[in-house]
Amino acid sequence: MVKAVIENLGKDCLIENCGNPFAFIRLYSQAASGHTDRYPVFSSEALKVIEMLEKEYAQKDK
Repeated sequence: MVKAVIENLGKDCLIENCGNPFAFIRLYSQAASGHTDRYPVFSSEALKVIEMLEKEYAQKDK
């Protein structure tokens, strides 16, 4: 997954979102979407669940 993000979106994009697993999944999904012959993609339903989980469990900035 990291390889897909670095190859298609760049290392800086990965570094900017380091520490946020929800953002990482979105980044991977974005990176994979243009290369479905090489990388599996998350369904839109799965991404909705990720968004719901992020709202429920992500740490809020204080």
